[in-house]
Amino acid sequence: SGYRVLKLAADRLFSNPIVTAADHWGDAVGTEMYGTAKTFATVWAPWGKAYRLPSLSSVSTYSNAAAMSVRKTGPGTRTLTIVGSSENRQGVRQACEWTVQVTPGYINWAKPKSLASSSLPGPSTALAVNASGWVVGKLWPSSGTVGGAFLYRPLSGMVNLQTLLPSSTFWRVDSAVSINATGQIVGQAQ
Repeated sequence: SGYRVLKLAADRLFSNPIVTAADHWGDAVGTEMYGTAKTFATVWAPWGKAYRLPSLSSVSTYSNAAAMSVRKTGPGTRTLTIVGSSENRQGVRQACEWTVQVTPGYINWAKPKSLASSSLPGPSTALAVNASGWVVGKLWPSSGTVGGAFLYRPLSGMVNLQTLLPSSTFWRVDSAVSINATGQIVGQAQ
């Protein structure tokens, strides 16, 4: 008792909604598909409506929302920081971040911001974000790179997580899947 069930359906003309994260206000994020070849990052409002988030490129056929953090900004209003990935103009999936404002009955968002840096321009996807805006995720192999994990901090940008470990370590970081409020990171390494 005390629980309310709300069906989170795909937006009109879309299908296969997948929710990857939700908060206690009823906001949820994930993906939905258009046909069989296009996947879009989506935010669901507490009233159940799906809103497709914009991509890094107007010609993108893929974006996903993987995680979010929430900051209350006033009575009934909050700001969602949503992370995931989207294809850029060159068709490369890059970790990105959306900022979404939620007020009673209304949602407003800005274009996504790429988290990639000039030193790490290859494929990446964001998997988690903490309340300080620190983001972790996966770096995918590309020409001349072996992949791994990244840490993004708003003031210093994206770095390969491997470079933050002591040079004497025998671990090779494969991915980072979560980060808590104190900056502790959970991931996989070999």
